[in-house]
Amino acid sequence: MIVAWAIFLLFLALAIGVLWWLWRHPPAPLPGPAVRVVFTGPDDEELTMLTIKATDAPRTLRLAFKDAEGNPATIDGVPVWNPIDPALGTLTPAADGLTAEFNPGSPSSGQISVTCDADLGEGVKEITGLLDVVVLPGEAVTVEISVDPIS
Repeated sequence: MIVAWAIFLLFLALAIGVLWWLWRHPPAPLPGPAVRVVFTGPDDEELTMLTIKATDAPRTLRLAFKDAEGNPATIDGVPVWNPIDPALGTLTPAADGLTAEFNPGSPSSGQISVTCDADLGEGVKEITGLLDVVVLPGEAVTVEISVDPIS
């Protein structure tokens, strides 16, 4: 009889220990549906505007998706990078749609936009991300002097 009580108390202590550990270490929340598209830079910082010189090398733009609380979220399918003004530059999306290479064009300004489906089921809930882009002229490297004709 004493052995049975000892085994019972051992299992009870084990169950209390497991419950205490689970209480102190709750599982990470599952990502919810996205409500916002975020453009990120090379250090994963959030970008709201990209200022780039026309002579700069191409830049890789990355997407992140956030839920209503700002936590990482998931989307359904592949994001669609919408066409941009050719004067602004060229945009070459990756096959998975999570990145795109932006090659600046002539000095101008505009927006890059991405749309995706935030509904994780069969429905569609379209969300859009916008990035303002300003392409500046390159730095001067020469000076040209012109002379007006004599009048």
